[in-house]
Amino acid sequence: MVRKVNNMRLIKVGAKAHPRDRGDKYLPWLNLSGVWLAQAGFAIGDQLEITVSDGYLEIKNLSTNGDQRA
Repeated sequence: MVRKVNNMRLIKVGAKAHPRDRGDKYLPWLNLSGVWLAQAGFAIGDQLEITVSDGYLEIKNLSTNGDQRA
């Protein structure tokens, strides 16, 4: 049973090294992990849809049950 989670999470955008052939040394990088993701209905192997707009990301779970390794 999935509980409804309405908690705000604060994270920082990190840097990830990228091959030099791209011109930029580092690119913005997000790392999302935690029990709270499972509580919000995300499982290992789920397919996600990410809608991108100026200063905003919306992440929607397109899967119904993932592979349940967590």
